Amino acid sequence: DSSAESSEGSAEAYNLLLQSRFLLRRGSAEDRRKAEEILQQAIELDPNSANLWAELGLAHMRMAFVSQTNAEFEEALGRAQRAQEHALELDPSLATAHSRLAWIHQQRLDIEAANEATQKALALAPNNTVVLGNAAGNALLRGRVDEAIALDLRVLEIDPLDLTVYFNLGYHYYVANRLDDAERMYEKLH
Repeated sequence: DSSAESSEGSAEAYNLLLQSRFLLRRGSAEDRRKAEEILQQAIELDPNSANLWAELGLAHMRMAFVSQTNAEFEEALGRAQRAQEHALELDPSLATAHSRLAWIHQQRLDIEAANEATQKALALAPNNTVVLGNAAGNALLRGRVDEAIALDLRVLEIDPLDLTVYFNLGYHYYVANRLDDAERMYEKLH
């Protein structure tokens, strides 16, 4: 997605996108709020950028993580879903938006919709680490732990510097009762 993002819209919008990603990776509630604001500014500069809308949806998803009430959680998920759906209106082939929409469906335990969105994302971008990581979560939700582990290992093969995959793989090994493997993954995070 990076090459598409850098060629689309203004350089200023792209710079704001990168700033928001930095803030989202830092992860505090305040950083997440600031990332939402920055992405809104970027969208004002380039309102037809599917990538910016999908990233705004991600920022809203991350706000759901730090919500204090069910109402806040649902409100954040609703904003995230609307942003991902708008991204897909602008670019129906944007795999990350399908994948993130699957995650939203997973949070609401709509397994069928989550699986459908996951399959669309995988068909569009079978080597995208975001898509693969979310597909692993979808597999786990459906009770397919071995499939989740295989997808995580694929992410690790593509991007061995992705720290999230070590956490996810450790958790999936734990669920599979492969405790030595889980411990090995968590040790890599230190």
